[in-house]
Amino acid sequence: MPIVIKKRIDLSFLGTDYNDSYLVFSSISIREYEELLPQLESIANDNLKSLQYIKTVLNEHFLEGKFQGVDVKKEDLEEFDLETLMTCFQRFTGQADPKVVTP
Repeated sequence: MPIVIKKRIDLSFLGTDYNDSYLVFSSISIREYEELLPQLESIANDNLKSLQYIKTVLNEHFLEGKFQGVDVKKEDLEEFDLETLMTCFQRFTGQADPKVVTP
């Protein structure tokens, strides 16, 4: 039986209008993370490939979400801005501390 831990990314970092907005992803296993790191390192200097890879990973792990009271579907992820998706990816992969609020 696969272990699935839900990782909720609170979108309140976007401002107080988004305090009730969030995205939920299935957590990434250590095995997947070990595979992900070399892939990211190999495309780190290619912004387009990096962005495509990040979108793929987020789409594969997306479970649910709410954005200003409206349900978010997997297809909606591409409607978010780059900074929001990058922040979600960093928090999703443990590269950023969710308790630290960026100005």
